[in-house]
Amino acid sequence: MNTIDGLQKIKELRDNLGDYFAKADAKLLKNIREELYKTLPEAVPYSDFDKYGLKVNIDFLSAVGVSMAVMLPPEISADYCDIVTYENAQDENYEVKNWGPLHIQGMNGTSIGNLAYLSLYAKNETTKQQSRSALISIVIQLLDLAEKEVKKLN
Repeated sequence: MNTIDGLQKIKELRDNLGDYFAKADAKLLKNIREELYKTLPEAVPYSDFDKYGLKVNIDFLSAVGVSMAVMLPPEISADYCDIVTYENAQDENYEVKNWGPLHIQGMNGTSIGNLAYLSLYAKNETTKQQSRSALISIVIQLLDLAEKEVKKLN
C-alpha cells in the first residue's frame, strides 16, 4: 500500500465512523469470531471470569492493546470486558463520574473491552452514550496516529 492509498483508507474510516455502532450481522460476527479464534487461540474468552476478573489472559489483552478498537467491532471487543464493568453495566444507576480526557497511551484490550461493553449493554443511557463517545474518540486518536505514520513515509 502506498502513501496515497493509506491516506485514502484512513479518510474512508473517518467518513464511516457513524457506522461504528451499527449493529453487525450475527452471521458476520460469528465469522469474525471464528477467524479470530482460529488465528489467535489465546483470544478465545474463558467461559467465566478468572480470579483476576478477566475473560482472557492479561498478556493477550496487553499485546492487542487499543488496536482492538479498530480491528474488531464493538460487539466482539465487548467480550473482553472485566467483571467490574460487566456488573456495573447491569446497574441502572451506574454512571462514570469523571471521564476526563482519554488517551490511548496506557490503555489495553480490557480498556477497549470495557468501553465497548458499556457502550452496548449499560442499563444507564448516559453511561451508554458517554462510552460510545469515548470509544469513538479513541478510534479517532488511532486514525490520527496512523495518518501521521503514513505521512512520514513520504
